[in-house]
Amino acid sequence: MGIALQTLTIAVLLHQRRMVSLASLEYTEMGRCLLAASAGGTGTVLLAWGLAHLSHHLLALATLHHARSLTDAVILLAGIAVWTLIVWWILEKSGSALPRVVLRRIGLA
Repeated sequence: MGIALQTLTIAVLLHQRRMVSLASLEYTEMGRCLLAASAGGTGTVLLAWGLAHLSHHLLALATLHHARSLTDAVILLAGIAVWTLIVWWILEKSGSALPRVVLRRIGLA
């Protein structure tokens, strides 16, 4: 919620200073991105919860402190990968231009 509020505040301030026009924004594209980000966030939270629950049971026998930090790193990396895949898939399926723009900018298109 905080990030959304900051984004809206910046958009309004840029519009007031005539640096960006809110009327010229592509609201359908922003809606696709919001949908993809929400679905990716939900999938990532569920994955992180599941992996944390699983690791708690698997590491119950282990008393090593570094095992917990390693588990956290694995959960973080898995969450990044899952979020990226879900968001990319939804943007591709919804007809968003964002994946093509990203690929073109990094030189893979």
